[in-house]
Amino acid sequence: MSKRSGQAGQVKLRHDRWVGRYYVDVPGQSKRVRHAVVLGMKQEITKPEAKRKLLDIITQEGVNTPSHLERSLKPPLAFADIANAWEAKRLPELKESSRYTAPRLLAKYMRPFFGQMAPEQVNTGVINDWIAD
Repeated sequence: MSKRSGQAGQVKLRHDRWVGRYYVDVPGQSKRVRHAVVLGMKQEITKPEAKRKLLDIITQEGVNTPSHLERSLKPPLAFADIANAWEAKRLPELKESSRYTAPRLLAKYMRPFFGQMAPEQVNTGVINDWIAD
């Protein structure tokens, strides 16, 4: 998987329709999943136009970006995992009162709301929703 480069996909004619196929990396799996999209009718667009349209779709989905490959190679990271690491590394360095209250505050307020969220999903809007609740 480390040597996967960008892809342009395949374009084939099926039942007078241009069908584009490409692979998508799925987190936690070593095999890619093949996606197929209908690009247009044979009478409407040519094969080179269908190839360009497929490349645009692949670019919009971000399949060729390094971050997409990196995301699929690593196991999904959740807020709870980061909180556990913080408790293991940073919590012992805090004062006694903080060592007592911080885990309880995390357990009561933050883990139920943010627990299974990916760190990329935690943004200002999500935090405002959490505060509103």
